Amino acid sequence: MTTSTAIAKAFKMIVRSMFWWAALVSVGWAQAQLSIQSVTATVESGGELVRIHTTAPLAQAPVSFATQSPARIAIDFPGALNGMGRSSLDFNQGNLRSATVVEAAGKTRVILSLDQSAPYRTRVEGQVLIVQLDNVAVPSTA
Repeated sequence: MTTSTAIAKAFKMIVRSMFWWAALVSVGWAQAQLSIQSVTATVESGGELVRIHTTAPLAQAPVSFATQSPARIAIDFPGALNGMGRSSLDFNQGNLRSATVVEAAGKTRVILSLDQSAPYRTRVEGQVLIVQLDNVAVPSTA
């Protein structure tokens, strides 16, 4: 066997090893990827609490924004997947109508549809993002 043949065989072995190593690493990465597991909501005296449960702890609250018309709050989870098995949840309680979970462009967006625009705050508690919706004053009909 010539030196060039031995080098070619060694090179092929290295390439194959790198392929299998990359495949194993990507499988492990996919299993560890952030995923939205559930969205739950409760009505409390100060408003509604929406809890977005994930598969891994969040380092910080994701970027969010609100729209006035229609009244919605959108929260972006970069690199996350929708692990709920569905994309729409109806709540119809308090000011919260529904939640929609959509995967696109390397992120998952959770959209909270409201009856009326409302001030909100977010905070992280481990694997849960809590969105606190303040009560909205209902105009009197006197």
